[in-house]
Amino acid sequence: MIELYRIYKEYSNGQTALKDVSLHIPAGQMVFLIGESGAGKSTLMKLLYKAEDFSFGRVLIGRVDVSRLTDYSKLRRRIGLIFQDASLLPHLSVFDNVAYILRAQGASEREIRFRVEGALNVVGLLERAKEMTQHLSGGERQRVGIARAIVTSPPVLLADEPTGNLDPVNSLKIFQLFKEINEKLKMTMIIATHDPRVHQLGKRIVQLGGGQIIMDTEPSNLPMFGSLAV
Repeated sequence: MIELYRIYKEYSNGQTALKDVSLHIPAGQMVFLIGESGAGKSTLMKLLYKAEDFSFGRVLIGRVDVSRLTDYSKLRRRIGLIFQDASLLPHLSVFDNVAYILRAQGASEREIRFRVEGALNVVGLLERAKEMTQHLSGGERQRVGIARAIVTSPPVLLADEPTGNLDPVNSLKIFQLFKEINEKLKMTMIIATHDPRVHQLGKRIVQLGGGQIIMDTEPSNLPMFGSLAV
């Protein structure tokens, strides 16, 4: 599903953010991308959703060569994006925040209700659909952001430091939710985080350091835990 071949990212000031990064992520796999600040995590994520261009190499998403695309909008519609700040619209309800992208795409109200209620049910917020987002906690707002990202059923989900604004307890709940979504909806996921506790989830972990991959551990080599300790 996602393939990176010898990716380099160099800036005009001479700084190299990524060096010879090659990575293959099969369809439906969940990967945690870890590393300290400045390791290259956010840069790699931005290359995948075309917020930045790479300097050398090749990126394929669903067998589509990203470097050869002149119009990235169609491919971007197949990628769900989640950031540290959910960036919800405060004047809209939970339901309308999640429905926003569907309405922009011209979906019927029947389809919108079906998809939004399904996404809110997945993140555990269906009963709060009519509430305004300013009444939600930080963890709940991020769940709305996740619902908004999955409401169009994208095959790929990218999350860049999605728990950066949350406390440790809510962070682990969000990571567990991602795991449940991956196992239920079979989305290909990359979640960038500096939280080392993701080792407890038994998913593949790729660690960046100095712009290079310094560890790539498959799920079969990771310890499995029934629950996450705080």
